[in-house]
Amino acid sequence: MVIETTGALSEDATSVLLLMAKAMAVRSGRAAKEELQELLQSAAVSVRRANARACLRRRGEDVSSIGAALLSAQDVLTT
Repeated sequence: MVIETTGALSEDATSVLLLMAKAMAVRSGRAAKEELQELLQSAAVSVRRANARACLRRRGEDVSSIGAALLSAQDVLTT
């Protein structure tokens, strides 16, 4: 499954996320389109967070103290 933060998705990723969105929509009563949008946003945030951690590790910085800031940034971006 390939997901880019630019919005590009592999066919497999698109299929999996669409199936997940449909299942979530059945349980939540919301539209599958809304659920898919939230899944895509969450995936993009997760990819960016992982990329940021990888960059910091390559620079030799301690990422454990930065983890809380990244999590709070995710909360801001997904609400």
